[in-house]
Amino acid sequence: GEEQMHVSKFFRAWRAEEWGWQVVVPLRPRMGTPYFFDPAGVEKVVQFVLDLLQDDGSMIPFVAEGSKFHLVGTSNGGAAALAVATKLPELIASLTLVTGFIPDGVSDWACLRSIPSINFYAGDADELGHNI
Repeated sequence: GEEQMHVSKFFRAWRAEEWGWQVVVPLRPRMGTPYFFDPAGVEKVVQFVLDLLQDDGSMIPFVAEGSKFHLVGTSNGGAAALAVATKLPELIASLTLVTGFIPDGVSDWACLRSIPSINFYAGDADELGHNI
């Protein structure tokens, strides 16, 4: 929706196509639907990820390389990416959270050990110089 256009600009700034990346940004369709960090929203994103793996080219132009995903999320999206990663750790190649928070329902961190690369950026101690 229009209220989430900043998300699209954020990912466009990466110039993903120049790197040969596919960027898929799930957007919450309307008010009144669950946030993607809420348990019901997490289940929707999990199903979306599973659908992407089965895609015949109608959703994305290329298959997911190695059947793995690099999840990146900012703010609420960071909370959603974290929650999804705890549900599908075997499908996550990397997890990058820019700010965000720990959503309800995420309490088991052990499953994240199988993710090869996890990066968090928040506060005044991060390597990018963000300040609180």
